[in-house]
Amino acid sequence: MDLGKYIRDGIAYLPDGLTEIGRNDFGIVSSSVLLGVRIPSSVRRIDEAAFSYCKKLEAIEIPDGVVEIGGEAFEECCNLRHITIPGSVTEIGRNAFKNCSSLTELIIPNGVRRIGDGAFYNCI
Repeated sequence: MDLGKYIRDGIAYLPDGLTEIGRNDFGIVSSSVLLGVRIPSSVRRIDEAAFSYCKKLEAIEIPDGVVEIGGEAFEECCNLRHITIPGSVTEIGRNAFKNCSSLTELIIPNGVRRIGDGAFYNCI
């Protein structure tokens, strides 16, 4: 599903009831305008490459209830400065935040059981 249609003024306002942000849901067009995302509390999974190459994305707050951040989910989001990972997350996939070189702080909750290879390569 292309979630790019929910972007207004650079912010994606995702609909309540959404349970997963799928692979490449924010495509090439979205990646050039996306500054932020409002993720509803109903989301449980952020799939692989969901936000990869969204180079203008600056901040994202992942709601409590998300249990998995897929591989490459935020790869190459080079302007991402702030991300909140809730305690409900148990898995962070490979290269999930690779080359998010603008991150200034990242707190990994105690409940995370698995962090994939290269998940934070070239960060902080």
